[in-house]
Amino acid sequence: GGCVPGTEGCACDGGQCDDGLTCVDGVCGVVAPSCGDGLVDDGEECDDGQNGDQDDGCTDLCQTPACGDGFTQGSLGEQCDQGNGNSDGGACTLACQLAVCGDGLVLQGEEECDDGNGSDTDACVACKAASCGDGFVWAGQEECDDGNNNDADDCANNCMINQPVGVDACGYPEDGPWIQISYKGKEGYPSTSPTWTYSNTPGYGEPEWTHPNYNWPVINALGDIPVEEAKIGGAAVIGPSDRLRLMLGFLSLQSYDYATVCVTGRSVSVGSGVYADIWNPPMGCGDEVFLSHSWEVHTDGVSIGTCFVPGGSLQAVEVDPTGGSSTLALQTLRLTLHGAVY
Repeated sequence: GGCVPGTEGCACDGGQCDDGLTCVDGVCGVVAPSCGDGLVDDGEECDDGQNGDQDDGCTDLCQTPACGDGFTQGSLGEQCDQGNGNSDGGACTLACQLAVCGDGLVLQGEEECDDGNGSDTDACVACKAASCGDGFVWAGQEECDDGNNNDADDCANNCMINQPVGVDACGYPEDGPWIQISYKGKEGYPSTSPTWTYSNTPGYGEPEWTHPNYNWPVINALGDIPVEEAKIGGAAVIGPSDRLRLMLGFLSLQSYDYATVCVTGRSVSVGSGVYADIWNPPMGCGDEVFLSHSWEVHTDGVSIGTCFVPGGSLQAVEVDPTGGSSTLALQTLRLTLHGAVY
């Protein structure tokens, strides 16, 4: 018999062949399964004939579209797809999305951090590590951040608020280290035991006010100087033959612009005020204060230039009542070194 059309090795029967055969060049034969033949063969998820459209539900690899297959399918919400090159540290993430600041993934070589939020007050700002000077206030770490290099404005270069310069009881600016003694509330204590207070000046505390022969500044009372209520809540009562000295040193001090001494208290008298010399005996320089006698705290101060000498020599602030009632109820005394360099 002759070759039966449609059978293996014979002519195709109107372009058709028996089951299991394929018409190729007009002849029916067995053809190995392949992607793109339009038939879903073993190992294939689909086969639309490799039509070049990777986003029509079947890729030219005869696989159902999926993130990671190397084809960008917009219908699946993909923005990119680099196949095995997808990385959560690369330009195309494992979710087939383009890496952007704020996605919570750190793009290597481009971002320092990415915390996935829009906060400008935490440790990661616009995918850069927060730092002083970036113009954003890092909560809990910075008090301010104006992004400039002006250390004299409201925000210092360490991102701390520049506190306005205060003044003491006499109105002198607190623009340098100061030391203060107070007898307020110290009634019955010896005049050599006042309350000591020091300015909160970095690098200039109690040790810096100390002479090498002492462990700390001391009070030297020349005469009987009791601490009494004195109608003002506590004061050292310095009589006409008494003197009270604040003994101190300036070992670490290099220079300063000028010194001031602020005194509070009152004259112990029913009708006259009191004059008192405020001076530094070793240098023989100082000035005079005057306090009234009424039953309230009075204030006066003196600016005594550079009466104190930087270095290791022992020096003092001496209070010596000299006129008027000649009896001073001293409540507080503060020495300030303005513009100190140390």
